[in-house]
Amino acid sequence: MKIVVIGGGAAGMMFSTQYKKMNPKDEVIILEKSPYVSWAGCPSPYYIANELPLKKVIGSPAQTFIDKGLDVRINTEVLEINYDEKYIKTNVDTLNYDKLVIAVGAKSTLNIKKENYFTLSHATDAINIKNFIETNKPKNALILGLGFIGLEMVEALLLNNINVTVVEKSNEVFNILPLEYRNVLKEKIEEKNVNILLGNGVKEFNENNVVLENNHKIDFDLLIISTGITTKTEILGDKLDLLNGKIIVDNNFKTNIEDVYALGDAVLNKNIITNNYTYAPFGDVANKHGMMLAKILSGKKSEFIGVNNSYATSFFDLKIAGTGLTEEIATNKGYNVGKVSMEVLTKNSAFESSKPGKAEIIYDKDTNLVLGATIIGYEAVAQFIDQISIVIRFKIKIDDLISIDFAYSPTNASVWNPLLVLYRKVIK
Repeated sequence: MKIVVIGGGAAGMMFSTQYKKMNPKDEVIILEKSPYVSWAGCPSPYYIANELPLKKVIGSPAQTFIDKGLDVRINTEVLEINYDEKYIKTNVDTLNYDKLVIAVGAKSTLNIKKENYFTLSHATDAINIKNFIETNKPKNALILGLGFIGLEMVEALLLNNINVTVVEKSNEVFNILPLEYRNVLKEKIEEKNVNILLGNGVKEFNENNVVLENNHKIDFDLLIISTGITTKTEILGDKLDLLNGKIIVDNNFKTNIEDVYALGDAVLNKNIITNNYTYAPFGDVANKHGMMLAKILSGKKSEFIGVNNSYATSFFDLKIAGTGLTEEIATNKGYNVGKVSMEVLTKNSAFESSKPGKAEIIYDKDTNLVLGATIIGYEAVAQFIDQISIVIRFKIKIDDLISIDFAYSPTNASVWNPLLVLYRKVIK
């Protein structure tokens, strides 16, 4: 069988390597338009911040995978896909396929071609931003959008001694957080002398300034656009089923077109709580997609049932993580929502190094099932969220949390794990 994979990022390369191991006689061709494969987007801001080396953004050179029997074609751009006759035109040649795997990732919804304008959705973007900073020594930067990339790039630019202004269309920072936690994050950002302008968008783009909707002009040397991402649809034609700019797939990563599969940041996932489509452009999800599709196309029984929408990020020493539904979404979905707020400890509170965090866990009062959680703090935030994600995934009732045997040590953990605190507060 001849499988063509479009895209050499995390999802595409994980699929290709795993499938080739299981099917060494099959032909696997990877088409990547950049010079790099096995690249990862999530570490990019920390590479720009000089906290991680480039090898943590670009894992291995193409030759490493060629030596393993994969046909890796870098600097190869797909120009056209003919789904009916099952062939692909590139800037190099035309090739047929038996099965096609689309792992094109995503791109910014706003892409303006100017020397000092950047988006960040590929390893090449990270390299270009870093090179621009090192060559041009910008003093003032503007970031549009304060989502995950926007927040992490604020930190990266500050660590490069660049003054930062942020323009956010919403009236709040990081809307997925509870209001109290948004305010904590906003104060933390402002402590770093970052100018945050909320409830505003850009109406005019110029070389070294933008004009906002309120006619306020902002000058800059460097602009980072992080206003949202969409699947790279220009090469995909109009036959694929899309929703909100993302490809729709089933639990086996099948698209609506025969012998065409899609995965990674290009696709929507199912939310395992609501069964609605959701978007989860994270490296761990992309890698799982690749592993599971390799098994599926190898004839092994497997399916990807979806995600909890788990996430984690940070701003300097403040860690943020969450999973499941927000209180607003859960209420709108008709759940009888209960909420428990608590202090989170990672060691005995009497230690000088102890820094309590905050957690908010929501649940359905009718079923005593956990629906979602958000935690902010300074230690083990993502790890606590991972525990709660497991509880959500396997529908462990709050009544049964008392039977989980958590590790305890004064120096490593509190007696009261957040899930035990939830049990105490809910089960009377």
